[in-house]
Amino acid sequence: MAHPSRLRKLLITPVPAVVVGVSVMLRYGVSPAVIGLQAAAALLAGWGGAQVARLPRDKVLAWAPALAAGGLLCGFLTLVSPGLDGVHRWWVLGPLRLHASALLAPLVLLGTAVLFEAGRPLAAAGVVLLMQALHLLQPDAAQATAFGAASLVLLTLSPGGLLLRWGLGSVVLLSTALAWGRPDPLSPVPHVEGIVRLAAEAGMLWGVAALASMAVIPLGLALVGVSAWSRSSPLERRVIASLAMYLGLQALTPAFGHFPVPVLGFGVSPLIGTWLSLGIVGVLRR
Repeated sequence: MAHPSRLRKLLITPVPAVVVGVSVMLRYGVSPAVIGLQAAAALLAGWGGAQVARLPRDKVLAWAPALAAGGLLCGFLTLVSPGLDGVHRWWVLGPLRLHASALLAPLVLLGTAVLFEAGRPLAAAGVVLLMQALHLLQPDAAQATAFGAASLVLLTLSPGGLLLRWGLGSVVLLSTALAWGRPDPLSPVPHVEGIVRLAAEAGMLWGVAALASMAVIPLGLALVGVSAWSRSSPLERRVIASLAMYLGLQALTPAFGHFPVPVLGFGVSPLIGTWLSLGIVGVLRR
């Protein structure tokens, strides 16, 4: 069981990136409405992550596969919602667009881990393949990469035959490569995809602060996993390792394309998804 103070420290790891990101937006005159929404979303996401961390472990694990399946079904609704230039990554709620995969991926990874743990590797593989199919159809190369790598971590650490490992691993890598090959005509928005560049233009210290604040989140999660590795259950190890990989690559992929920078840049969904990931770890480590 993790000490409550350690869980609190984990839950505040996204705060530096939020503060740096909002500060950079203020320096560059981003709309007060956008900045206000980012701040409000961060407060809501942080509160939500803390509430998730308090949920009963047994109930969360019992419901995890159903939540993953339901989330996947909702994820495919993005394909029938209004897109942008043929890209369908969002649920549209009036003026607000919610990035579906950034919200769903932590739940899908947890559900997949629970299915592996329950001795249902084919069901787990099916969940992973459906999620990657969604990323390919939307298309979303960044999420295909982050989720794909996280699922490979689960596959490596979970029980299963060699054929399943090689087969599923090969399909995940292929789907990721295909997602990168799909055209993505969307232009970058400075305070979303270009927030690191804006920080660097403000000065070297701002640039370093931006990169360091993003690195704190997956590194903090990885340190929790390493420090508790010998005392953790196999399920805890798999989930923590996969979520650390997911959050790390989610932050890294914007360096290779026009993808939203999570937490640091504007975006409600990555904020919620990040704190949801940390809340899930809180549930497992209690």
